[in-house]
Amino acid sequence: MEPVIRPAVRAILMTPDERVLLMRFQFRWRTKIVWLTPGGGLNPGESAEQALVRELREETGLEISHDAISSELWHRRHCFDLGGRAVDQRERYFLVPVETFTPAPTALDAGEEADSFAGFEWWPIGEIPEKSNLFSPRGLGRHLRELLASGAPDEPRPIEI
Repeated sequence: MEPVIRPAVRAILMTPDERVLLMRFQFRWRTKIVWLTPGGGLNPGESAEQALVRELREETGLEISHDAISSELWHRRHCFDLGGRAVDQRERYFLVPVETFTPAPTALDAGEEADSFAGFEWWPIGEIPEKSNLFSPRGLGRHLRELLASGAPDEPRPIEI
């Protein structure tokens, strides 16, 4: 069976003191927890920016405008099983500078997302490992340190799973 192609967006919510907001998930099909950036799939007819604004409101309670989205940083393909269907997710990562806030989900998707969600944490970038399968993408720490050292890329660049 051909995988379903799912366009998706992710937010790097970064504070001035170099912390990022990550969501903790404990999926029933995975033995370890995983830390993810907020985001999700695009609805039909929705732009990436519209989806990001919606996803941040639903997953974190953060209300932003399109103007708050700084730049597109990275993109990646991530294949996985979702409810018995193969999914080929095409993710785009955007930088969203923010002040620290207390996140609270307002509309997690019923089912696996809501059942697996286990909380939020503002992670200092220096404490995120260079590479770890407890984070998605696995190289999140390295990518964030490169972002701090070099700034946002002129063009979004590909990153690994």
